[in-house]
Amino acid sequence: MVSCNKEAEQETITDAPATAKEYTLTIEASKAVGSKALALSPDGKSLQGTWAEGDEVAVCKLTGDASNPISQVVGKLVPQTIGSASTKLTGTVTLEGLAVNDWLYLQFPYKVNSDNYIISSYQGQDGTLGTIAKDFDYATCGVQVTAVDATNLSTTKADFVGRQAIVKFSLKSGGAALNASKLYINGVADRFWHDSYYDEPLLEVAAASPSNEFTVAMHGLGEASYTMFAVSSDKVYTRTTPAVDFADNQYHQGGLSMTALSYEGFGTNSSWSLIGKLSEYSMNWDNDLNMWTDGSGVHVAASVKLKAGDEFKFRKDGAWDVNYGSGAIAGTPAVVPAYSNGPNISVAADGTYDIYLDERGFIAIVPASGAGKEYTLYVLEEKICKTASWGTERTLYMEAPMAEASVKPALTVGGYTYNGFKLDDSLAGTDAVVYYKGENGCEVKMTVPVVAGTYDYFIRTDGIQAAKITDSASPEELDSTPRVYVRSSAAALNCHMWGGASQTTWPGASLSRTDSKQWGHYWFYADILSGSTSFIINDGTAQTGDQLFSNYASDNGSYYFYWYPDQATPSLEYPTI
Repeated sequence: MVSCNKEAEQETITDAPATAKEYTLTIEASKAVGSKALALSPDGKSLQGTWAEGDEVAVCKLTGDASNPISQVVGKLVPQTIGSASTKLTGTVTLEGLAVNDWLYLQFPYKVNSDNYIISSYQGQDGTLGTIAKDFDYATCGVQVTAVDATNLSTTKADFVGRQAIVKFSLKSGGAALNASKLYINGVADRFWHDSYYDEPLLEVAAASPSNEFTVAMHGLGEASYTMFAVSSDKVYTRTTPAVDFADNQYHQGGLSMTALSYEGFGTNSSWSLIGKLSEYSMNWDNDLNMWTDGSGVHVAASVKLKAGDEFKFRKDGAWDVNYGSGAIAGTPAVVPAYSNGPNISVAADGTYDIYLDERGFIAIVPASGAGKEYTLYVLEEKICKTASWGTERTLYMEAPMAEASVKPALTVGGYTYNGFKLDDSLAGTDAVVYYKGENGCEVKMTVPVVAGTYDYFIRTDGIQAAKITDSASPEELDSTPRVYVRSSAAALNCHMWGGASQTTWPGASLSRTDSKQWGHYWFYADILSGSTSFIINDGTAQTGDQLFSNYASDNGSYYFYWYPDQATPSLEYPTI
């Protein structure tokens, strides 16, 4: 007996690759009114449950899985009988691996993209029935393969069903007809097929010329509320409907009363802000402009000055974790989708704009409706901090008792940061004393006259006091006078200055005492006499020697010292608020 430990060689056998085959397909089809396919006549004025010259039907094979089906076009069919509700659709299809009981998907009209996939979008309408009849009156059905031979396919009958509602909106505002160039609808499916994958936030209907009537084909979502925007020559109007069911296969019509966007009632400082490269505010993605909110998820940055080439986005809580962008905007007024982490937003023309962010997913930009949202702003009566300290956030306190004030989020206006606080009705008609406490024992006190009602206030740490500055305020409007500042234990101080075209008379200019203290000592200040090169600080008895301004470093033209009456020379001070 002979044994063998070598396996016999086996030939590997594989299936031949499937090849696509062309089949002739003939289908009995109906699109009668009774089957709910509401086809329109070519002029878009009446129902037409009949097949017309030029009608074409796309044949698709579904691929992918149930959660993300993809409809690839495999052929085209045309009606053999014109003017009838029923016909035979004939044509050819190219398929591989087809078997009995497989399903094919049919769509009328035939619309295919460059990758040979079906188009089922409602974007691109102009608000007329004629365009809907030609391009957007979709009807679909599925058919099941009943027989396959070498060259022919047979299927079940095709009963087409309309896939959209047709809705005629008559726009009004204030009881009068509202002519608009565009109508946007949020909350509708952008497509009736693969909606979850392809949806855009807004369905745009752009009229050839302004009109108060828009007829729209759209795939309803059952009983739902719809937010709509109408864009006129200078405004954006809006309306959110109550729950309504724009059922497919039906006509709907009615008046749509709309209201112009306005920030009236936007009385709360928002956690959202606008950040970007804005030349008017010397911003380069390093600061935020404040926004206001109505408390329902809509926010506004009012009277923002933009130039062509400026860019901006929206972000929440001063951080990039949650932010929205959209891209370039060709013209205004405009309504555009808001995309999470989207591209920078820009406008094509210089102007002053009210910019709205709606957290439901859209942005509106309109020419400014007024001088701006008015803030109750204050700047400290004395400028006793260096430039680097401006806008530093601090805790605010109130006198009697020295309790922490109700602090609001910081606010940016004109490129500067303000700290916010709230004063309520119990203080109305009084002068509230607010402390802004800082480092190195620094304590700034200011008096705020409280008007009736509950108001938000904002304070910043440089310049002179000012009230009711609008959100378009620029830094140039605030005080930048060169001054000499002295912190001292003296009860009163003078500063004698000379060296320019004029000089003070001894003992010099009397320094104003502020309410601000550091280490328990008051700050004093006086404007620097134009052209002065030399100075002496004195209290009427003790004095420094002759001093040169050029021997000391300045901050934006101002000088900061501390001095005790027994010192021959003042010491440089670096107050930090």
